[in-house]
Amino acid sequence: MSIPLTFLGVDSILPGILFYILLLILSSYLLNRRKVDKSIPLVYTLRQKIIRIVSAGFVVFTIVLLSKLLSPYWGGLIAIYPIAFSIMLVIVHNQYGTNDLFAVSQKIPLGSLSLFAYMLTAFLTFHVYGFIIGTLISYLISIIVTLLIIYIQNKLNKTT
Repeated sequence: MSIPLTFLGVDSILPGILFYILLLILSSYLLNRRKVDKSIPLVYTLRQKIIRIVSAGFVVFTIVLLSKLLSPYWGGLIAIYPIAFSIMLVIVHNQYGTNDLFAVSQKIPLGSLSLFAYMLTAFLTFHVYGFIIGTLISYLISIIVTLLIIYIQNKLNKTT
């Protein structure tokens, strides 16, 4: 949905944040309407890990190339699309089947908060601290958000 907002000329971060929250709530609701059995813990083979690493490297290469050819703005927009995550979903589907794929997919909206925290922090820190320190701060904030999500999920799972 970032591309239509771009073509509409929306250049403020607030509508993007509000739109993200709306999509987060909607997708969480739609994905969690159907209850599934708990999925088995995912274990990746060395081959699957190598495929993910190479795929992620290709994604980074493509983003950097498009940033250079088009502009950093478009490179950043393309980076938002979770192509590496899509590759992981293909691996999960092939190895574990549809039921576990759906169980993993139900966690995507909540898990996207970590990526959102990283991108928002990068947006706020890169121009102040530069990209190296900004990246470190963004990673730290993203890790904290991830740990909070895990903590809250564990607390909720114990009460149900």
